[in-house]
Formats: sequence, structure tokens, C-alpha cells
Amino acid sequence: MSHAPTASTATISGENGDANWSWSVRRGLLLESGPQRKLALAGFVNQLGTAAFLATVPLYALREIHLSIGQVGLGLSIAAVVGLIAGIPVGRLADRRGPRDIFLVTLLIQALSMTTSLLFAHSFWAFVLAVTATDLATR
Repeated sequence: MSHAPTASTATISGENGDANWSWSVRRGLLLESGPQRKLALAGFVNQLGTAAFLATVPLYALREIHLSIGQVGLGLSIAAVVGLIAGIPVGRLADRRGPRDIFLVTLLIQALSMTTSLLFAHSFWAFVLAVTATDLATR
């Protein structure tokens, strides 16, 4: 007994599936297959993790470090201003050393700062240092 392909299975694999991918690429919804698509996916996953981190850091600071709401806001603001100011020199460094190397270094710093820095943050200034290191690495 043979099964005829249905509309749902035809779009997953086979000619119609390829047509759907090429339609998505032609419309600009997807990048062409290759390193650019992989880099875009990696950037998406990175930003998703950064968003989750930044959404939970204020809660952690309030409940575990026992900072006030004002201190949390001030600490995140200081980190944002330092990150904004540091963006220009980091961009120049990327122009000199190559964007790939700088990107890899900042990803390593970001991973380390997100996983370990808040373990040692038990005061306001340690919290500011932790979120500033993370913010610098995301630039």
C-alpha cells in the first residue's frame, strides 16, 4: 500500500520544501545557506540569552544581593553608560585586529561574566562591576 504525499509532507521535504526555502530566501526572510546563516543564528541565540540574563538580573539583585530598586536601576544605568562610551574604542580595535577575533573575545568575556560574576556580587559596587563587564562584552 503506497502513501501519496499530502500537502503537509510535501512542504517539509522534496520539491515543495525546496521551493519554500528558496521563496523565503528570495523574500529576504532567510539568508542563503552558509556561514552568514550560521552567524545570524548564533547572533539570535546570543541575544536571546542576553535578554534572559538582563531580565533576571534585577530580580537576582533585589532578592539575593538585597539591593534597593534605586540601586539596581543606578547600577544598570552605570553599566549602560560605560558600555556606550566603550563602544567606540572597541569598534576601532575591531577595525585594527579584525572583527572575528574581537567578537570571539567578547563572547568569551560575556560567557564568563554571565556565569561567574554574579556569584561574587555581594555589594552594590560588585553588582555594578558584574553588569558592566557583561554589558561591555555585549557591545
